This record gives sequence, C-alpha cells and structure tokens, in this order.
Amino acid sequence: MGEPRDYRFGNAELRPRQRVLLVDGHPRPIGARAFDLLLTLVERRDRVVHKNELLDCVWPGLVVEENNLQVHISGLRKVLGPQAIATVPGRGYRFTATLDDTDSQLQVSAATPVADARANSNLPGPAPVLYGRDRELAQLRSVAATHRLVTLVGPGGIGKTVLAQALAHELLAGFPDGVWWCELAPIGEASLVPAAVAGVLREELHESGVEELARRLASRRLLLVIDNCEHLPQAASEVIRALYRFAPGVRVLATSREPMKLAEEHVFRLHGLDVPERGAAAMRTAGAVAMFEARVRAADATFELATSDLDEAAEICRHLDGIPLAIEFAAARVPLFGVRGLREQLDERFRVLTRGARLAQPRHQTLHSALEWSFALLSAQQQVVFRRLGAFAGSFGLASAQRVAGNDNIDAWRVLDDLGDLVDKSLVLAEQSDVPRCRLLETTRAFALGKLADAGEVEVVRRAHAQAMLEIFEATCRDELTVPLLERLARHAADMDNLRVALDWCFGPNGDRSLGVALASASAWVWREGGAGRPEGLRRLQLALGHVDAQTPPMIETRLCIDWTHLASPQVGDIELTRARRGVELCRAMQDAPRLALALGMLAMTHSRRHENQPANDAIEEQRRLLQPDWPPYLRARALLAQGFVSLQNDAFEPAMAEYEQAYHLAAGLGDPLLLSHSLTNREQCAAALGQWKECVDRGRELVALIERYPGAHPTLDAIVAGNLCMALIGIGAIDEALEQGRRARPLFERFGHLVCLLDPLASLAYERGFAADAARIMGCADAGQARARSERERVEAALHASLAERLSLAFGPDELRRLVEEGATLSVQAAASLALRDDAQDASSPAWPESPVRAAPPDVRESHPARA
Repeated sequence: MGEPRDYRFGNAELRPRQRVLLVDGHPRPIGARAFDLLLTLVERRDRVVHKNELLDCVWPGLVVEENNLQVHISGLRKVLGPQAIATVPGRGYRFTATLDDTDSQLQVSAATPVADARANSNLPGPAPVLYGRDRELAQLRSVAATHRLVTLVGPGGIGKTVLAQALAHELLAGFPDGVWWCELAPIGEASLVPAAVAGVLREELHESGVEELARRLASRRLLLVIDNCEHLPQAASEVIRALYRFAPGVRVLATSREPMKLAEEHVFRLHGLDVPERGAAAMRTAGAVAMFEARVRAADATFELATSDLDEAAEICRHLDGIPLAIEFAAARVPLFGVRGLREQLDERFRVLTRGARLAQPRHQTLHSALEWSFALLSAQQQVVFRRLGAFAGSFGLASAQRVAGNDNIDAWRVLDDLGDLVDKSLVLAEQSDVPRCRLLETTRAFALGKLADAGEVEVVRRAHAQAMLEIFEATCRDELTVPLLERLARHAADMDNLRVALDWCFGPNGDRSLGVALASASAWVWREGGAGRPEGLRRLQLALGHVDAQTPPMIETRLCIDWTHLASPQVGDIELTRARRGVELCRAMQDAPRLALALGMLAMTHSRRHENQPANDAIEEQRRLLQPDWPPYLRARALLAQGFVSLQNDAFEPAMAEYEQAYHLAAGLGDPLLLSHSLTNREQCAAALGQWKECVDRGRELVALIERYPGAHPTLDAIVAGNLCMALIGIGAIDEALEQGRRARPLFERFGHLVCLLDPLASLAYERGFAADAARIMGCADAGQARARSERERVEAALHASLAERLSLAFGPDELRRLVEEGATLSVQAAASLALRDDAQDASSPAWPESPVRAAPPDVRESHPARA
C-alpha cells in the first residue's frame, strides 16, 4: 500500500501524512477527531457516508452520542465553508467540494459527480426518507459491495422497494454506466420480462434473446435494480443468470417476496420496523413509531403525538408487526379515529386500514389487497395449507403444522414442502431456535383466518388444532415425574397462546366440550407450575370441571381435581376439600399408587390449612406408607414438601426442617432449579417459625440469587421470595432494605392475582416505619381480603397477624383501633399496599386521614412472618 495522498480543494489542502489541514497555506487546528472525520469523508467522497459508519471510523470501539458528530461537522463547515459537506437527511453526510486532482482515473471510476450520474440513470424521484432502517441500509450496502447478485426478500408492504431505492440513490455515483430501475409489477407475462429489462437499459432485445443482450453489456459497469420479481420468478431468474454469466461489470439488486433460488444469489431478508417496549425511553424515535408519527402529520399538519399516547401508538405498530405499509394505512386513519380509537379498531384492520396512496400500485391500495397479491401467487394446495395455518396463535412446531394443515388430499410430508415454500414466499416466518418453529405475522394470520372462513373450514380446522394441542400437552404429562420442571415449562411456553385459543374454541358456541375437558386436564400442570397464570388457570380448570361427566376418564378428572385444588390454595372452603377428596378417591379406584401419594399430600395440606390436624396427619401417614425408595426423585421430593408443610402447621419444627432438607437434596440431585427453590423457600419458613431471622435473610438472599439465574421462570415463587425476605429483613431491623423488597414484591403479587397475601408483611412494615394507623388500616384490608377469598392464614402468617394486632392494641384504644380496621376494610388491596410502600416524604396516609406517627415496641421475631410458599 502506497503513502496516503494529499487532497486539495478550494483554498484548502488536507495532508494525511502530517495530519494537518491548511487553509490559504496556513495550518488550521481542528482537533484529532475532526481531522479523522474530514479524512473519512474525503476518502469516501464517491458516496453518502452513513452516520454509523462515521462513528465507527472516528470513534472506533467507543459508544458516543450522535450529537458529537454534528458538532464536529458544524466546526468543519465553519473552516471550509458550508458547501464542503452536505447533509443527506436520514442517512448521513457527503463531501461535496471539488478536488483539484490530476488523478483522472480515480475521478472517473470512483467520484463521478452525482449530477452527471443522474443523467445516466432512471431512478424514480429523490431518495426516499427512511425510518428506523439505518442498520439495514448499512448492512445491505455492505452485502451489495461484496456480492454481484443480492435479492432483498420480505413480505408485502415490509419496505423492500423503499430500501432498494435508498441504496440505489446512495450508490449512484459509484457506477460509471449508471443505476437503472426496472419495475416488474405492471408486467403480467413472463415473455415480456427480457424486453422490459432491455428497454430500461436503453438496449434493443434481438431474436437471439437475453444471452446476446448480456454479452453486449459485458464492458459496462452498472447497477440494475429489478423490483417486484415474485410473480415472474422464472423469467427474472433467466435474465439475471445471463447477466451474471456474461456481464461481469453488471450488479443486480432484486426485490421479491421469495428468493430467486440462483446459485450465485445472496438473500437479504427484511423484517418489520423495530417496535419499542411500553415505556421505553427512546419510544418516539424508534423506527415504527417515528414513521407512524410522520405519516399522521402528513395527513394532518396540526397533529402532535402526545406523550400520553406513545404507548398506544407503539401498541398499534406492534399489532401491525412493524410493517411500514400497514403503519402508513393506520396513520391515515388517525384524523378520523384518534390514536386510542384506532387501537380499539384494529381487530377490524382489513376494514379500517383501506386508504392507500393514490399513486401506489393497486396491490398496495389496501392492506387486504397487499396480502391478496401474495395469496394469488400460491398454488391451490399452498393456499389450503396457508389458510389452515391461520389457526395457530403465535408460533407452532412442524409436527403441529402437519396435523392441522393437512387434509385427505395433502399428506403430512406435502405439508412440510408447502410450509417451506410459504417461508420462501415470506408469508410464514421461520424462527431462529434450537427446535424449528414457524409463525405468521399477526396481520397475515388475520388474513389467513378470513380465507379459512371463506372456505367454510373454520370448525374442522379448529378441532384439528385443539387435537394437536392435546397431543402436545398429553406428552408432557408423561414426563411429569422425570423431566425437570423448568425444562418442561421452557419446552412448552411457546404453545401457551395456542393452548388458550384451543381451549376458547372447545368451550365456545361450536366447540367440543369433551375435547376441552381433556385438554384442560393435560395442560393443568402448566397453570399449577407456571406461576403467572393462577387466576386464568383457576377459571379454565373450573370451566372444565363443570363439564366433567360419567364418560370422563378417571385420569382426566383426577388431574383437574388435584391441580385445581393446588391453584385454589390458600382457599380452603368446602369445595376445595371436596375436590381434594375426589382426587384421592379416583386414584384409589385406578390403583395408581404414585399419583395417590401426590393426591394424599394435596388432601393433607388442605386439611392442615383448615386446622383439621388429625385428618391431615392421617393422610400424611398413608402417604408415607405408600412411598417407595425406587420411585422417581421428583415424586418423592413433592411428597416430602407436603409432609414438611403438615409438620410445620403442627408446630413440629424440627421434623419439618428435616423433611424440607431431604426434599432439598433430592432437588439438588435432579438439578431442578424450581424444585430447589420450593425446597429452599420452605426451609427458610422453618427458620422463620423458629425465630432464626438471620438464617431467613441468608436463605432469602440465596433464593434471590437462584431466581435471578432463571428470570421469569416462576413469577409466583419470585413474589413469595420477595415477600418473605421483606419480613425477614424487618426481623433484623433492616427497614430500608425491607421497604425495597416490599416494593419489588408488589407487582409480582399483583401479576398472579394474590396481592392480599402480601398485606400482612406490609402492615408490619408500615408499623415499623412509624405509621401505626396505616398499619391498622392495612390489617383491616387484609382481614377483609382473606374473608372474601375464603382462605385461612397459615401458621406463620397467623402468628404475624396476632403479634401486630397485640402491638396495635397497645398503641390505640379499642374504639379507635376498631375504627381504623373498619376504614381499612373499605380499601382495595392496591390502595392498602400503596399506604405501606409510599415514600416518607408523602403525607402520612391521605388528606382525609392525618397520621401521627406512633411507634411501639419492635415485633417479637418469633411471632411474625409473611405468607409462606
């Protein structure tokens, strides 16, 4: 590599070797970063240099704000004049000063002036404005620089044409023989494609055909963009193949909804615009939302996207899968519906989103027509498979697709072939995961369901979908005692939306109730162990139990009874006891000893929560007699957890600790983090019952660390751990840290619908912070909530409640305490939690309840602890 050359332009000279800029022959200090920035722009003067590329070159390996770039550009313009560096909105900067350069070869091959290049091109209009595509544009530029044939692939309306136009304009000056745009959408016959390409390139197509045309282009250096190849893929491929073989200076960028399937092709798949999470700091500048706001403003110049509407705007973009065409249609409807109103109308998206640009292609005039264009290009068999895949919500596995999308004329293996073609055609997305799964975009799925209804296949396909889900979840039941819980949950988390859709159909107007009962039974363990779905799980299992009849197989009813009782905990009314007994009765009838052992454990815990110690002890003793040392460790661990629970309720702390210790070692041997967490939580509870608060805090922090290694795996357990740690910290006097844990626990308890369980420790927290009246109110709310839920406080909770009640009776007279408790009973659990967790700087309770901080003696650490696991 030779020495870096000097550059002269106007009254300036840039000398890279000496790292100096001369103006009128005198050095002008501009700083090291500004010098590198100027040199980068000069060396790349043949094109627009993207902002990200400049940041990488000038600040390599560093993360810097974009305004640093703007500051240095502004400084260079002050030195060189405003005409030296041009800003290209949405893309970057370009060095535009004329070099005083005798290197004519460089000038011709790499720096053809843009104005001259435009005369040698037919690119439509100015460069389009891009939203949120900076990364994709840079990636596509890099791919196009190293591959002669690139196909930009993606579903209809995803923005392929706009991105191709942006890149073509950016590369305009780099091709001496021009950049040429060939639009195939208006062409309906394959035989016309060669002539269309020849006409664009200002050549005549002779009878000898495309090979002779390609040979005539052999000496030319140009970029040919062929837009919308999907309906004529064979004809387009023949032209491209000839150009690739006989015209080495010609590069081709094609856009299509499916690859061209040429050996030389490099496929660049384009996905929807990024949609931010709710509340994200950069929500307004995210590609999808930025485009939405700009397009609404184009329809209504007075529009301003209010901060309060940002979440709604992001939700609209999310439901439209970040598809630019759909976002454009949606934005056009905001002047009529408003942002929030439009969000409520999206279920009718194909009726609402119908106003396309007047000059757009017909297939882009409505959201429905954009998808209809792709659907019409499918074979009859592919259309059947596509519309049947609309039954899936979220992603789906290949085996499920075979089960649902096939029929008497399409066998399972043909389904896979057609599924592969649908992925190629961008109507189905293949997810990147260890286990192959696919999905339809939400808008595409809505279109497929419309086609399914048109074909009169809704009920038969819904039934096939529910049966496919039953097969999946029945298989998981066989793994119940051998596969770790976390692994089972992770394996089937992706099918939860499909499960919901299937259950909704089964118990809907035209559904199959017996199929629904079987599916609810097979999937009951997910609601029991998954944590986040307790209210939903109770509702769904209750619905299924209502349709159990004499024809229901005993195993199906058994699972429903046992898992519903588990989910209902800590509710212990007559119905919970009846179902726990029914589970035992069914297991006896089936002579299923392992499942009977689990059912007896559930029955024992139900009796124990009702303070019915003798029946609880009887059930546990029978369970102990049944247990065999060669049974699966997971089953034995669950039995030990039940035994420890009953021992703890009987105040037999040492036996309980020993039983939990055995369960802990079994869980450790299995390597099951969820079972390990359950065991460790209950060990911590024993320590709490014994007043060993330092031990509780240590175990609580150990649990937090364990949970953090598996975030989101079991939200219910996360909540219990945070609540328990909150109370343990109160026990050692760490009130500030206890407040922090209480605030962490609150949304977790709310998520699984049992915030009332957190109120006892929160009442103690309020008392310890000096707000005794609020503590009384929170206790009143907790009492009312427990009564509504028909639940009994467990042993440690009850001790906590009694201890706080005693301290409050010393702080207030009987009438005053009764008044405060009654006030609390009128509060929602959310309001009571807010009282406990408010900042010290806030009013002590509320304007209506002036608080005089009352501090009594610290709690007896042996007499208080929060809800246990």
